[in-house]
Amino acid sequence: MPEPPQAQEPLPGAFRLTAEPATAPYRLTIRVDEGGDASRRTAEFERGDQVLVHWSTLPLLAEKWIEVNGRRCEGPFEIEARLETDLLLRLQDDKCRVEILGTHAEGTVHSLPSD
Repeated sequence: MPEPPQAQEPLPGAFRLTAEPATAPYRLTIRVDEGGDASRRTAEFERGDQVLVHWSTLPLLAEKWIEVNGRRCEGPFEIEARLETDLLLRLQDDKCRVEILGTHAEGTVHSLPSD
């Protein structure tokens, strides 16, 4: 009798988030919003700290957003299995925006902002 097909677990991908300005202009709490459900994992930065978040996550729910201090930033992004997505978080007093800098194999050179 043939065996039933094996369900394959999704493979993780990752994202690396840096900010502009590179240091926190005010106290920041960063989370990933996955279609209305904020992640329980947080990154916290005090004013003047370098902002860098590097998390592995599953590519479930196609669009994800970054949430800063409880507010969703403009600019959804996606995670691809086995790849790392480089993101730039642009911080302003009244809003935030995430830009995708590029995607590459994990462990290779990171994408840099073009400006």
